[in-house]
Amino acid sequence: MQNKNKQAIAQLIKIEGVDSQAIYNLLSVPPNNEMGDFALPCFQFAKVLRKSPVAIADSIVKEIQSDIKAPLKRVEAVNGYVNFFVDKLYVAK
Repeated sequence: MQNKNKQAIAQLIKIEGVDSQAIYNLLSVPPNNEMGDFALPCFQFAKVLRKSPVAIADSIVKEIQSDIKAPLKRVEAVNGYVNFFVDKLYVAK
């Protein structure tokens, strides 16, 4: 189930010049569950996009937040990371 959620998240993220498989590979589980179920570090995109990781994370959250859907419950940007919170009730069904 974790891989399916990870795939769904990777498909939502659109970064110019980066495919969903690369995003999938970068998604990780944070060390603390209060930080989310998955996290995407945006540091590797900074050079290509010529933006700070913080600006990239904010941009991704802004783009996703307007169309958030299952399995995601919420998304937040924190210090160059995008943290994803999965709707556990949806996943349980």
